Amino acid sequence: MFHGIRALHRTYRFDVLEMPECGAEGALVTRLLGVPTVVRLHSPSRLIMGAYDVRPLDITLCAAVEQRGINGATALTSCSQFLAGEVRRALGVRRPIPVITNGLDLEWFDKTTEQVDVHTRYGLPRRPLTIVFTGRMERRKGIHLMPEIAGAILERHDATLVLAGADLFGYVAGTLLPSLEGRPLKGSIHWLGALPLDDLRPVVAAADIFLLPSTWENCPYSCLEAMAAGKAIVCADQGGMPELIAHDVNGLLATCDDAASFITQLERLLGDGALRARLGHAARARVVATHGHTHVAQQAVGLYRRLVHRRRPRPA
Repeated sequence: MFHGIRALHRTYRFDVLEMPECGAEGALVTRLLGVPTVVRLHSPSRLIMGAYDVRPLDITLCAAVEQRGINGATALTSCSQFLAGEVRRALGVRRPIPVITNGLDLEWFDKTTEQVDVHTRYGLPRRPLTIVFTGRMERRKGIHLMPEIAGAILERHDATLVLAGADLFGYVAGTLLPSLEGRPLKGSIHWLGALPLDDLRPVVAAADIFLLPSTWENCPYSCLEAMAAGKAIVCADQGGMPELIAHDVNGLLATCDDAASFITQLERLLGDGALRARLGHAARARVVATHGHTHVAQQAVGLYRRLVHRRRPRPA
């Protein structure tokens, strides 16, 4: 990364460089290139790698290299207050970390969310209500809660539960689906596997309820896109989610890592079409007001200009 950026810098003379902390792309760039740098905080290894099946040494080494890039940056940003606080607590960062949230180009998003008949495309039954859960099918995304959630919801309600995402650790195929076999279900469950974004957006657009049971999230685009699509959302009351979803205002918050709480909130929505419509409308309005790409870009450009101005020598 360093050699590639340095070669480009010789030609284009960058004013500012921004990079994520994850993967430690800035470990050398922030210290050796001599250009103002911004490291954007998303998901530091020290905070999230414990949820994966990796060796402790991998976490230690990756976190150490990421920390080098973070410490060498001219400025830091975070896409949630939650993550900024966690980085101060766990990574010992003491300088200011302004929050510049993730954003969407809503005009582009609306054009790309084409109305596709996903029932025909994926062979889904045309039941009255559809619940959609997207993301990697891993523990951090809450997949371990789904046997209890799916079992309770589908036994009591004539609903379609759709999962879309890579089954990285075989939990869907090996645990979730077998747990529902032979049970007297009124509804049905359908796992579509990993889908490209262009195929995933119509699935979300077809949802009546968007489910996000993650146990750790920062400012996920999956939630922002569901909000932009005007969906009623149920997510966990953890991480950066309460900064996006206010309970009973533009979505519903369930207790983190508590399947029974998710079942309660889902059943509220399944039984109340007016509530679904009100929350979905408010979710869309929230994205328009605070997460539009122009609003977010103005904050980022303002930071870049301050860094460049600070670096330029004052005239004699």
